[in-house]
Formats: sequence, structure tokens, C-alpha cells
Amino acid sequence: MGVPYHLVFLIQQLYESNSVRVRIDGNLSDQIATRKGLRQGCVLSPMLFNIYSEFVMRPVLLLDNWNGGITIGGSKISNLRFADDTTLIAASQEELVDLLNNLEQRSAAHDLGINYNKTKVMIIDRDHDNDREIKSIGRCEVVQSFVYLGSLIDNSGSCENEIRRRIQQAREAMTKLTKI
Repeated sequence: MGVPYHLVFLIQQLYESNSVRVRIDGNLSDQIATRKGLRQGCVLSPMLFNIYSEFVMRPVLLLDNWNGGITIGGSKISNLRFADDTTLIAASQEELVDLLNNLEQRSAAHDLGINYNKTKVMIIDRDHDNDREIKSIGRCEVVQSFVYLGSLIDNSGSCENEIRRRIQQAREAMTKLTKI
């Protein structure tokens, strides 16, 4: 990937012989050696994860000159990524299943897995035929809405439910405040 050796060496040293301790009910565990993963709270961790996820995703999207996704503003969009959250975007159910299968194979080859308990599919149709009777696609549950990066996204394309949810959260927070 063109990263100078001395930087790779420094990062390796940072992660070599890493360990963690866990606090349970105020008690700190003995040290536990870590062999995988990134250091929590380390400023390099998000960048390292982005590099790794790009290393995994790029071949998936270039596989067989894959040309899926949707066009927005003249650009083809097939995925959005932030930290360890990945959103796949496909124009059809078949395209999504192919993309998921390719991603799963490529991820497994690099010791990554897809948590299907947290993986959801939402169908958004320009003709607003969003209430189809599809219950699952592959091993993924089909949902009408989900929270992504703290915001409620629903298949109507409207922000009304997100605004209502935020108002309700603010109302609940206000009721917990005590008078001065």
C-alpha cells in the first residue's frame, strides 16, 4: 500500500504485547493479552480500521467489474462507511445478495465477520412500494427503519419520525432534570 517501513514498524511496536484489564462491579481483572483488534481510545485506531476496511472492501467492489449501487449526483454509490459501521447500497435484491456474499467471503479471508444479529436490510423504493412482504434477504432481517450513527432512518425518506424521536428524547431528558 506504499506505507514507509519505519511507520509500519512503529505501529507494530504500538500493538505488540498489548493487554487489557476489565472492570466488573468496581473490581479490576488481571491483564488479558489481546491478539486482535484495535486499541480503544487510540487516535490511530479509526485510521487503521479505515485502511483495513478499504483493503477488504475495494476488491469486493472491483470484483468482476461490479457496477452496482445507485447514482447520486453523477457518482455511483455502493457503500458508506464510518468507523465499524458499513452501509451497503444496491439497486436490487439480487445485487444486494451478491454484494453481501462477496463481502462475507472477503471479510472471512481477513479474519473479519459480519454480525448478522446487527445487520439489517431496508428497502426504499422510489415508487414507495416499501411495505413488501419480504421478511429477510440472505441472513439479514428486513426492517422498516433503524438507527444509524444515532439517527433514525426509515423507508419513507422523511425526517418526521427522526424529529419526533429527538423531541421525545429531549422531553425525557428534561423530566430527569432537578429544580435548582
